[in-house]
Amino acid sequence: MPQTSAPGFDPRQPFTRADASAAGLTWRYLDGPRCQQLLPGVFLDADVVPTPALLARAGMLLVPTAEAACHLTAAEILELPVPLSDEVHLLLPPQAARVRRKGIRVHHGTRRLSIREGVTITTALETFGDVAPDVSLVEAVVLGDAVVHEGYATVSALTRAAARVSGGAGQRVRAAAELVRARVISPRETRLRLLLLFSGLPEPVIAYPVTAGGRARELDTAYPEWRVAVEYDGRHHVERDLQWSEDIERREDLNGEQWNLITVTGMQMWDPERVIMRVRRALQSAGAPLPPISQEWRRHFPTRRRSRR
Repeated sequence: MPQTSAPGFDPRQPFTRADASAAGLTWRYLDGPRCQQLLPGVFLDADVVPTPALLARAGMLLVPTAEAACHLTAAEILELPVPLSDEVHLLLPPQAARVRRKGIRVHHGTRRLSIREGVTITTALETFGDVAPDVSLVEAVVLGDAVVHEGYATVSALTRAAARVSGGAGQRVRAAAELVRARVISPRETRLRLLLLFSGLPEPVIAYPVTAGGRARELDTAYPEWRVAVEYDGRHHVERDLQWSEDIERREDLNGEQWNLITVTGMQMWDPERVIMRVRRALQSAGAPLPPISQEWRRHFPTRRRSRR
């Protein structure tokens, strides 16, 4: 950490060139290996990992009229699953002048605010309403499921908040909110559930409790009427090896209770049609009356085509 003549100066927090000059630091320090640039004209000690909260503070140094971090930046600070953004999103009052700065995107409006990691941000509900129109429907539902799972809101509260969003954005927000469910643990489970739903299959039950082998268990997604369960396995192969014995016993216990457990991996999700057919076959074998396959799923899930040799 550099020695400065300004006792209140902390290079482990974002600072401007003017701050550095007042602290007695030269351009050689700013351009040297001991310093990193977060945004044009805003710097940080090189040993500090630039978190979303620090990036938001950096943006607010450049845009003093900003009231809060919002949109994707607020979601990242809340540790919600959203696409990565190379810009800091800031909320300005409705009548504030437009701001054009590299690395910053401003949004005008009035939002409910909260504080996280010492940074003023839009609330999780407001953030959902802001982000959902700008991402795919699937990713909007992923975000909504996470908002509920992390305890920021209930499904009903999120649905009510979505109903208040006006304009063209409101339609997307409401469509996503209607698909949000409680007790969904991970984004991959959300995507798997939506793949099944968009293919025309019945909606599965989330976190269904069962007793198998004398032990209480919980199935990620299940069709209890036909004793078919579908679970996502996103573990690394090392973890899978370590849990192999437990997985075998779990499957045997469920089979003993006449459950058909279908496991879907991340690689298999790149062939969504095959996943759909596996689940359909299991349900049909159990006697489930199924409608024809809906092609709606193709709008939302990419397919990695196999090369022909």
